[in-house]
Amino acid sequence: MEDNNELYFIPMPTQDPNIPYLDWHEDEDDSIFFDGDPVKVKSPISLILGEPEPHKPNMVDYHTLPEPVVSDKIKNILESLEISGIQYIPAKIQVGKEMLDYWYLYINNRIGDCIDIAKSNLDIDEDGDIMGIEKIILDNDKINKIPLANRLVFKFREFNLYEVFHKSLVDEIMAHAPEGIKFWSLLEWDKSTYFK
Repeated sequence: MEDNNELYFIPMPTQDPNIPYLDWHEDEDDSIFFDGDPVKVKSPISLILGEPEPHKPNMVDYHTLPEPVVSDKIKNILESLEISGIQYIPAKIQVGKEMLDYWYLYINNRIGDCIDIAKSNLDIDEDGDIMGIEKIILDNDKINKIPLANRLVFKFREFNLYEVFHKSLVDEIMAHAPEGIKFWSLLEWDKSTYFK
């Protein structure tokens, strides 16, 4: 049996000081995205460049809020695969005097009870809630009980900070040479990966 920790990946922005992180515009209410329920958005969400803002921002195919904000290229790849559990929310990013069109990837597929607690490095409070993750290891037996079509991309229900993509999606995305994104398998990933 294959180890799912080799088959699942966490996307990360590439390390380039000119690739900006993003932030919500002060008039935008991001709380509708917290609980994982599908949402209805009537107009594009408004985003701005996060601090510190690069002198010459390089607007690539993948940015973070920390949630993914992607170009048409990545959105079209994922949309063509008809993956359940993703909503593509139109976003406008103000860069100087320009407004650029992007897509907020709202991953509302939340999977619980699939982390191997004993093998992972987790910060767990006295109530048993996960407060932070240093290293994630999937429980192969538990994740394999879920049909693959229902776990191609997901967030952990217990700690929904990280998006997890199946290798088949990663291969499809990377075949189109997107800029600004890299993927780390769960075996390779830990909290320090952000700085690699």
